[in-house]
Amino acid sequence: MWRYFDKPAIGLAVAVLVGGAAVFSSVPSLVQKGMKFDFGISFSHPGIRAVAALMVPRFFGIGIGQINFFVDTYFANAAIMPRGSLTALYVADRVMELVLGGYAIAVATGDFADDVRASGAADGLRGAHEDADVFGRIVGRHSLR
Repeated sequence: MWRYFDKPAIGLAVAVLVGGAAVFSSVPSLVQKGMKFDFGISFSHPGIRAVAALMVPRFFGIGIGQINFFVDTYFANAAIMPRGSLTALYVADRVMELVLGGYAIAVATGDFADDVRASGAADGLRGAHEDADVFGRIVGRHSLR
């Protein structure tokens, strides 16, 4: 698509619009088959309340990270700072996120089998813990290579 437009952003915008039109072109046939669309959100549903309660602390965490990045950028661009300060802060942030991301993925992968096992035991599912163990062994084997 990038070959047909002077600016890649215009090609991306056109691709998004074409993709959206393709998705919405299936709506009439879905309505014919009996599908009903309800776009209302019920904040009284206990599931939505539970998810909202879990999301609130994460919003604050993301916001604090953004404020930290803004303050770092502001100070790094100050006239008294030596050249390359902004690059040093950017690289330091990337290194920190690399370590944090690697740790988070490792913990999530190791914890996945236990979560599925506990879920299967609570719901009376048979065989779910074996699948989780197989998944954990496969991921663990490939991540240690």
